[in-house]
Amino acid sequence: MASSFKPEQARAPPALPLPFKIGLCQLSVTADKERNIAHARKAIEEAAANGAKLVMLPEIWNSPYSNDSFPVYAEDIDAGGEASPSTAMLSEVARLLKITIVGGSIPERSGDRLYNTCCVFDSDGKLKAKHRKIHLFDIDIPGKITFIESKTLTAGETPTIVDTVAKVFTLHSGALFFWFSIVAIECKAKSLWFQMVLKILSTTSNHLVHAHDSVDDPVVSHSGLWFLLNINHGLVLAEVGRIGIGICYDIRFQELATIYAARGNLHFSNTGTSIDDQRYDMFWLYIALYGAFCKAIIFNTILRAHLICYPGAFNMTTGPLHWELLQRARAADNQLYVATCSPARDVASGYVAWGHSTLVGPFGEVLATTEHEEDIIIAEIDYSLLEVRRANLPLTKQRRGDLYQLVDVQRLKSDS
Repeated sequence: MASSFKPEQARAPPALPLPFKIGLCQLSVTADKERNIAHARKAIEEAAANGAKLVMLPEIWNSPYSNDSFPVYAEDIDAGGEASPSTAMLSEVARLLKITIVGGSIPERSGDRLYNTCCVFDSDGKLKAKHRKIHLFDIDIPGKITFIESKTLTAGETPTIVDTVAKVFTLHSGALFFWFSIVAIECKAKSLWFQMVLKILSTTSNHLVHAHDSVDDPVVSHSGLWFLLNINHGLVLAEVGRIGIGICYDIRFQELATIYAARGNLHFSNTGTSIDDQRYDMFWLYIALYGAFCKAIIFNTILRAHLICYPGAFNMTTGPLHWELLQRARAADNQLYVATCSPARDVASGYVAWGHSTLVGPFGEVLATTEHEEDIIIAEIDYSLLEVRRANLPLTKQRRGDLYQLVDVQRLKSDS
């Protein structure tokens, strides 16, 4: 599955967030839930020890993959604690290791319903998002495989984007602790006044705001920070970008990936970040000036998704035909990164996974992959390549909106 394309042949100067390593943990799964949780924890710790800032687990990693097992292994994620030992472990490890975790998926119990759910935890251990599998795996290929997830599971209703903050500080002169005051502004991001302010600030701070044609809402967050200012010192704290979430069968539906690539606005809920219909976002801007020398800007840039993560468990029938093909198609069509993580293959289990966890780049090139055994992939993601690829092939500008359009049903319903 090696690719002849060499991404280093067309690299751009680093953009935000800075390059980071992702860890894909292809795990063996047994009927022993406690063992599965402990084993996943060990794999996450190993990936982090090898430099991964973002770690991803497989689909249904705490349970055998079967309709009989889903109700038995399901957890009440919203209740947390002892009611959800799998997510409690993920939260704790993310906080201790200061990493972001895309927690594969586990069976979730909510009232009288079961879901196939992916939880994402930030580097503080907080639940950033909860994605319930939207497209259930209901297939019947005679003589090959029959699996009807809808016998036990309920389909999710919401596409999910996780927004991790890219924080940048450009500091000059002085050796003082500084308390930065807060300036809270709420306005329409397309305001000419706001665009002018951003341009001035980006210039005076010696930092170029990373822009994109589809970016409407530059956003700044957090509520006040202490800085030790040093002469000509630049401090960069980069998270892992903006991530769309899908689970396994979701990857077959290109419309979901296209929405992740196209939408530029977020709704912040009590369970994290889900896509919603608000056109404009609140942003917080922090600035402090120390004489003519001290300058600082902290900002996030609201972009379309940088990366889509699909924890999945393709089988021995569809895996050889479509697993890599679909990943490369989603990445190339939408000019972003795609990461997948599968359980390791167990030929003695009732459902045999294909394996081959993979990272694909924005040109559809396979950057890293594994075979079917248990393994951990550590690979670099460099979001500066996204703009290079989009400049090479300006698909967004070339689309014929006069002939065809993506219909965002949720937004249409909200507008009406």
